[in-house]
Amino acid sequence: MMIYSSKLYSLFSKYLYIFERKKLKEKIKIDKNVDAILFGYNRIGFGILKSLKQIKEKYLVVDFNPDTIASLTKLRIPCVYGDADDDALLRELPLKNLKIVISTVPDLDTNELLIETIKTENPNVIVTVRAHTIDDAMQLYKKGADYVLTPHFLGGEYLAEMIAKIKTDKDGYKQEKEKHVKMLTERFERG
Repeated sequence: MMIYSSKLYSLFSKYLYIFERKKLKEKIKIDKNVDAILFGYNRIGFGILKSLKQIKEKYLVVDFNPDTIASLTKLRIPCVYGDADDDALLRELPLKNLKIVISTVPDLDTNELLIETIKTENPNVIVTVRAHTIDDAMQLYKKGADYVLTPHFLGGEYLAEMIAKIKTDKDGYKQEKEKHVKMLTERFERG
């Protein structure tokens, strides 16, 4: 069941509504005037959202975790509860006007669907998705992804660049540590 969980979910998802929280299932009006959509907020999406704010793009977060949506709502962050591979939700989103779409969802099938659906509606939009393996990343590039985030590989590259830049300078690592602790603390406080 674990191996085929995505396929099983696709088969049974329409019957699982009885387990969803009723309050979040209500019809939500989606702002059609957004430039960016972030699918998946937790962990990776936290930093990405900060960047979207910095470049002053109007954004919307789509997340499947009701607790995440509740937290984002308290912070007045525009968000919608939903699943990235829900065709009905995708039809509600303002895909034609977008400049950039970022998916932190690690599922290959979901990201392929997002690329296909979004690029069909808006061929000029930048679509960034996430992959765990090199094979998945290459497949997503073939599908039309503008960039594929591979966290494990990028983490290693970041550390390698840091070592090449700082070398064995203890103060350099202290500065990097302080930046990292600050980011982790901020992230922890947000939940």
